[in-house]
Amino acid sequence: MNWDGKSTQGLCVAMLSALLLGCSVPAPNEWLITVDNRSNAAIDVSVTYGMKTANGQSQGNANTNNVAPGKSVPLAVGQQTTVIKTVKVTRGGEAQELTPEVELAVGKKYVILVGADGKAGGTESNR
Repeated sequence: MNWDGKSTQGLCVAMLSALLLGCSVPAPNEWLITVDNRSNAAIDVSVTYGMKTANGQSQGNANTNNVAPGKSVPLAVGQQTTVIKTVKVTRGGEAQELTPEVELAVGKKYVILVGADGKAGGTESNR
């Protein structure tokens, strides 16, 4: 079927693409931890974080392997304030460990950034 030069198949593909894109973006009522690799080698990253719950504290961890140079990937997302405890970045067999102790509230984003020089760091911002 064809409406003014646009096929229903093309319309369905566009709608499906928009739906899938919307599913990959975390909601603004969540915090987000991402990894941004600006170095010239693949990296492995692990992070531990703690959340305050009604029953005390819980600890979570997340990791990703083989983040290619120039890539940015989401690592963890949550809906309650958390504290980023440790970050470990391994690049070329060498590990760097950070202890940021950053409180990450809903609506905030923490980026683990590995620079062109291979040094790891982190920044917090609004999403």
